[in-house]
Amino acid sequence: KSVTVRLDSAGLDQLISQLRNAEQREQQQQLQQQTSRISLLVKEVESSTAGANSANLVLQLDSLSRLTEFSEQLRARVQEHNQHIESLCSLHYEGFVESIGQLLQVKSDASQLQRRVADVSSRVNEVCARLNSLCVDLMQSGQTLHNLDSARESLQLCLPVLDAYSRLRAQMNRRQPYHALKTLERLEHSLLPLLPPYAFTEAIRRELPRIREQIREASENELKDYLVGVRGDRSRLVGAIALRLVAQQAGLAFSMLGSSSEPLDHGEGSNIDDLLDFSPVYRCLNIHTVLGEKARFQQYYRNQRSYQCTSMLQMSPLGSSRVNYAEFFAQFVGFFVVEDNLHHTMPDMVTREFLNELWQNALEILTRLVRARLSDKLENTDALLDFKKYIQLLLIAMRSYGYRVALVSDLIKEMQAKYFRAQVLDLYPFSSAEFDSLPYPKRTSFSQMVPLVYSTCAQFVDECLCFHDGASADAGGTSNAELEDSLSKAINDLLAYTVRDCFKERLRELHLPELIQMIVNVEALEEVCDRLEAYTMQRLDSGGVKLHGKAVFKDCQAECESFAYEKMKEQVRVDGS
Repeated sequence: KSVTVRLDSAGLDQLISQLRNAEQREQQQQLQQQTSRISLLVKEVESSTAGANSANLVLQLDSLSRLTEFSEQLRARVQEHNQHIESLCSLHYEGFVESIGQLLQVKSDASQLQRRVADVSSRVNEVCARLNSLCVDLMQSGQTLHNLDSARESLQLCLPVLDAYSRLRAQMNRRQPYHALKTLERLEHSLLPLLPPYAFTEAIRRELPRIREQIREASENELKDYLVGVRGDRSRLVGAIALRLVAQQAGLAFSMLGSSSEPLDHGEGSNIDDLLDFSPVYRCLNIHTVLGEKARFQQYYRNQRSYQCTSMLQMSPLGSSRVNYAEFFAQFVGFFVVEDNLHHTMPDMVTREFLNELWQNALEILTRLVRARLSDKLENTDALLDFKKYIQLLLIAMRSYGYRVALVSDLIKEMQAKYFRAQVLDLYPFSSAEFDSLPYPKRTSFSQMVPLVYSTCAQFVDECLCFHDGASADAGGTSNAELEDSLSKAINDLLAYTVRDCFKERLRELHLPELIQMIVNVEALEEVCDRLEAYTMQRLDSGGVKLHGKAVFKDCQAECESFAYEKMKEQVRVDGS
């Protein structure tokens, strides 16, 4: 739709007036902009870059179309500069000539200074050249010094390794495996890792396994020396001391005899701890532990000690004298005392199970040896009693160390039976069904007097027969009847006079209990006469010997009963009063 605008004449004049005013304001703004732009162009001409931009300046002036106005402003500006120059020249003209003269003088000084600067520069260049040369030398010296410091530090690290290796070789030469192993461990784990792989360190590393094997062999040789030493005199001395202490504690009147007890008499080595030095075993165990062979070493030690125990029992003679007994039992007890002490210090190696097994094996061998010795006829009862004392001491000693001694107790019982036979039955062949059924220790109603009388009379018979044999050879022979009569008379005289007189003399010294025992003995002596008669006929191989000892002993019995009766009456009177 079209819009129709209608204006009146007044409104149209007002609009025209506004349009003119706007046009005038726009023209004034353009003039002001051109004037400002001309001023800028004048300043640009004054600047040092005006010549370079002259083409551009002309183009701008041409675009303004006001070149006349630009020329006028440029002339005015030139005139201002000229006036300013004139004022400056008028102000400073008086010092201008002097300044020119000074400048000419400065010129000559500048030339001289230039020559001096050139000379100084030449000398500075020479000094710098020498300085550069010295700096190069200094850098080389610094590098050398650094190398020396590095070498010194390396040597400081190498010296402990070399010193340790030298000490290791010296310890090996002095046969000190334990100290050598400590040095080797320090060398291998502490010193060598600090060094780079030098040629000599690699050589040492290759040498260490061989040295470790030498250390192991040296420690085993030291252990072998210890085993040899502890097997002989040292074990015997330890056992002798242990048996002596047991005897003292048990209150036994017993004295050690033989070479094994000699140090005891002088107070030297009388303490077991002074004789026991387990340091070789400790060192060897420590060495094998470090080498990772602890179990092998423990088994090796146990095998060696088991073999030594067996060989000790099989090779040591169990003689018949006190000296033989002392040496044998002292060495036997000393062996287990040594092992028991080692058990308390090294329970992992010498275990209680190992000791019990070793003891049982040794006890079986010992039992066979003792029984074989008991099967032999001992010289006398004193020898058997000494033998029994050593067995008893062995029982007490080993029981105090916690070993089972039932077999030893059985041996003592067997020895008691053997001792009884040696004391009674070997002297007097007494036997009866009731007596044979009794357990040991057996007891007889009579005392040792009866077998002693029988053995003495039997010895008298043997001596008489020896005498008659020699006399018969010199006299041309004696008949059996004469020999029987002579021997019967001699024995009857012995019983009738010697035995009776001794009996009567002894009765006066006896007390009532002894008199009662004497009556029992006299009754047993009547049987002795029958056995003595049988023994004599056996020796003569005849039946013509008749002894009258029973009548003699009946008289002795009557006298003994009379004495006992008197003693009883005296005792009754004393008690009644």
